[in-house]
Amino acid sequence: MGPVARSEEPGRPPAGHIALRLPARAEYIGLCRTLAATVGEICRLDARTIVDLKLAVTEACGNAVRHAYRPDAAAGAPAARTPEMELECHVSGKRVAISVRDWGRGVDAAATAGDSRGAGLGFDLIHALTDDVTVTQGTGGVGTTVTFRSPPD
Repeated sequence: MGPVARSEEPGRPPAGHIALRLPARAEYIGLCRTLAATVGEICRLDARTIVDLKLAVTEACGNAVRHAYRPDAAAGAPAARTPEMELECHVSGKRVAISVRDWGRGVDAAATAGDSRGAGLGFDLIHALTDDVTVTQGTGGVGTTVTFRSPPD
């Protein structure tokens, strides 16, 4: 599908896909938040849902920036590959599915379960603010994809 656009036909919900790949650096998290908010506005989501999506995107991107490409101190190895992250927004009607992907170190599944026993509260927030949260590791434990959807109306 092409880029997401507001439907010109009254009553017809928008549909589409947009992806943005950028350096996994803190200064790019705001751009990801802006993209998520814009897609939410195109879908005519309510203001509260847009704020929740922006916070969930902040947490998911923040995890990629802070954790995915850290050097493996235990193995004495440098960080893997050039740090990148990708934000994808899939739109179907008034629901937005967002994925944040990195190609760094995989994440421990226990830390993503949505309980605060992990190192931080990021995944707890994502679970609390959004629906259908999934966290998958790439092949061989390299890379992580966090996917979540806006709640239904």
